[in-house]
Amino acid sequence: MLRWLSLALISCTSLVGFPQHAVGFQDYPVPLRFRGKPAPPLHNTPYSKLYRTMMRNAEDDGPNFADHFTVAKWGCGAGCVLFSIVDATDGRVYDFPYSVSWLDENPYGIDFHRDSRALRVVGMLNEQGTSAERWYLWNGKDLKLISTEPAHHSDQHNPD
Repeated sequence: MLRWLSLALISCTSLVGFPQHAVGFQDYPVPLRFRGKPAPPLHNTPYSKLYRTMMRNAEDDGPNFADHFTVAKWGCGAGCVLFSIVDATDGRVYDFPYSVSWLDENPYGIDFHRDSRALRVVGMLNEQGTSAERWYLWNGKDLKLISTEPAHHSDQHNPD
């Protein structure tokens, strides 16, 4: 009877919607189709006007996110980064509205792949609140938050 009850409980929890695995880049694949020279970044956002050199440098390296997009990132202090996403087909720029900062998180910062629409941000946003691992999904014009978990921290304060 106990075995049956355990199986029933496990079945019910999977129906309620608890995640079966952590979010990953492989969950949101995109085919790699873009070829050719990226369009120069437009100056259509606050970051694209202030950080023109960073945008141009990122364009030189070519697309690195979601097939034909380039994540342009730059430091905003020790343990801090800002970034924008540039469309290589038309040069439109989309700013991430927060700075990302970290202390002893592991991993930390931002991570993305050319063959995925998922983007991971680990740290605090605008140096406020608690540090978290956040997963966003790119829809071609905006990042939608799809998952938030507490960030993992290094054991550097542990005397062992």
